[in-house]
Amino acid sequence: MNNNILNKFFVSKKMENIQIGKCIIINGFSRNSLAITRSLGKKGVTIDLISYDDGEKINKFRERHTSKYVDSVYFISRNEPLLDQLISILSNNRYEFIFAGGTDGSNFISKHKLKLSNYTTVVAEDYDKLVKAHDKHMVLEIIKKLNIPFPKSYKAKDKTELTEIAKNLNGKAIVKFPDSFASKGIFIADKDETYFIERYTEKFGFEYEDGDYPIIQELLKGDLFDTTSFSVNGAPKAILTQKRVMTAWLKGGGGIVNRTTNHPEIIKHAQKIIKELEWSGHMEIDWIFNERDQKFYFIEINPKFWGTTQLTISAGYDYPYWNILMYKGIEIPDNKKYKIGLTYRWIEEEILAIFEHSSNFFVLLFESIKFLGRFFQFNVQYSIQFKDFKPFKGIMIETIWSIFKKRIKLKK
Repeated sequence: MNNNILNKFFVSKKMENIQIGKCIIINGFSRNSLAITRSLGKKGVTIDLISYDDGEKINKFRERHTSKYVDSVYFISRNEPLLDQLISILSNNRYEFIFAGGTDGSNFISKHKLKLSNYTTVVAEDYDKLVKAHDKHMVLEIIKKLNIPFPKSYKAKDKTELTEIAKNLNGKAIVKFPDSFASKGIFIADKDETYFIERYTEKFGFEYEDGDYPIIQELLKGDLFDTTSFSVNGAPKAILTQKRVMTAWLKGGGGIVNRTTNHPEIIKHAQKIIKELEWSGHMEIDWIFNERDQKFYFIEINPKFWGTTQLTISAGYDYPYWNILMYKGIEIPDNKKYKIGLTYRWIEEEILAIFEHSSNFFVLLFESIKFLGRFFQFNVQYSIQFKDFKPFKGIMIETIWSIFKKRIKLKK
């Protein structure tokens, strides 16, 4: 965000009688968006959602299972230009802010921020900064400059280079596209050099324009952590650390059971990154604590609201609301320490992960026992909220139906 604009925003305003107009959120049915909806809805803000049209039946089902804070849902076509559809919605309604609850939506509203700003305030960093944070080739150059540890990283322009990389990594690697997100476009090799070379060649090949090759990184073993932060002009207002207790693939992926922690090492690394990017707003950064040398290594930046946003809010840092304060020119309140040791569980995601990613019966049994055991832990919050029950009910029905459909296909 332009520093001059933000300096103009930050005048001596108090948090008294804040009037917040209607807000709209794209990627409306994600758990990221639900966290934003509940954050703002509890403060009396009216929320509308935007989602892609997936058919009349599923649309009606999801509409019936929205949060109690949602007023209306707009279903847009995948076959028509998204920008035109967004502008049509915004020009026919008065919205004070537009949020995005996912990577693709965040990238889109940031890219078209200038046009969309004619109709509403866009809650996203400027696109030149967002690209630096999102593109894995670009961000690794920043991480090198800041002397922050990261896994050995390579690009393979041809089979000869790939063979040499495979030898250097003993065939143990993780491969990502530069613009991948939500664990999409990721391939993990954990066998031998031959397996890695054959699968990489088959899956990715070597034909890429502008040097936009996949990133090949050494496969580190260890626990996954995140820093979630909010900053203004590169100055952090808050940074929280959390551990991924359970992940979406069981052996990796986004967190579905997360616990807040206190790790000063990655807080300091995050501060460097925020300052270097002169970042304003929310940001999540992924880290791995390497078992071999007991050090944290940088993985990637997610310059958007993340799947575990609700844990950050529940721990005491209300980033969706702080964005509104920032754009309204109201100082972010002095932040006390967040709740450390708070666990948040997305029950529906746990169930899906156990049934979809258990490699055999014993893994299924072991993960099920752990699932039940977590109900006896202290300082735990859940995705189920009885005062706003419909979203959980709808997601659980969709989750069970998804598992059932897959089992039917397997039997066929």
